[in-house]
Amino acid sequence: MAPEFNRERFLLKLLGAVFALQLLSYGIGAVACTYVGLKREKPVCQDFRGALQTVFDTGVTTILALMGGASLRKD
Repeated sequence: MAPEFNRERFLLKLLGAVFALQLLSYGIGAVACTYVGLKREKPVCQDFRGALQTVFDTGVTTILALMGGASLRKD
């Protein structure tokens, strides 16, 4: 028999994956922007951090809302 699906555990793992992906994206983006910036000798990727932050804030907010909804439904 298959184990029962644990929604909270799944969402917590998903939240951890979002944080790991965010860290990886920041690292790759920082290296790429630095590399291109040194070659061109002028600032590049000026709004990289802001755009990436907006994307991940939306993802984290959605996951946390789902976790909150799951905990309210158990009562």
